[in-house]
Amino acid sequence: MGINFNPGLKAAGIDPSMVEQLIEAEKLPMKSAEKRKEKVITEKQEYEKLSTLLGELDATLNNLKRKQDFYKLKIDSSHPDI
Repeated sequence: MGINFNPGLKAAGIDPSMVEQLIEAEKLPMKSAEKRKEKVITEKQEYEKLSTLLGELDATLNNLKRKQDFYKLKIDSSHPDI
């Protein structure tokens, strides 16, 4: 790591690698929170996609509310028996 710990740490009997490990341990909750945040963002995006698709489906189905609107649909087929 690029941190230059005080040489007095060794004189005091504290191992600088132990200090680095403590710093990394303190970062764990932030890393965990970051992962949860990414998951929530992904879920939100998926919800927005689903909401958009359901809105489009609703708009399409609104055009078929009446029987007359349903009968106006026309389907073309190249098959002679259909």
